[in-house]
Amino acid sequence: IKNIGYALYTRMLEDAIYELSGGKKRLEKSVEIQLGVSAFLNPGLIASDSLRLDLYRRLSLCENTDEVGQIHEEIEDRFGKIDDLSAQFLQIITLKILANQLGILKLSNFNQNITITYSDEKKESLKAPSKDDNDILETLLKHLRAQISLKRR
Repeated sequence: IKNIGYALYTRMLEDAIYELSGGKKRLEKSVEIQLGVSAFLNPGLIASDSLRLDLYRRLSLCENTDEVGQIHEEIEDRFGKIDDLSAQFLQIITLKILANQLGILKLSNFNQNITITYSDEKKESLKAPSKDDNDILETLLKHLRAQISLKRR
């Protein structure tokens, strides 16, 4: 993943899952995530390549944030306290799910400036407290969760 990037890895994984599932592909459009954030399932936490790949596969199939939470709990039960890099990867999966629910095409950032591009090409700008990875992710998660709450009213 480090060599090819998360976006390409995810696309390749989705294509493989599509082929293996007999062509039953989800119809929702994938959110493009271009965040300058370090996030991956850390080999220091999950040493087995096959277990990590299985977790990546399962996370790519999550359709709601509860499923991501269940996998988070499973990782902590099996491997101990989750590290920052792995936690940030789970946050990105959560962002992708929330963004799909809101019709968002793209999430990107430059330093602490965040841009959200919606399916109607409307853009929204946010500013995180700092360019720290955690601040970027927390700002986006808080904003998208608030948007979901407003949408449900």
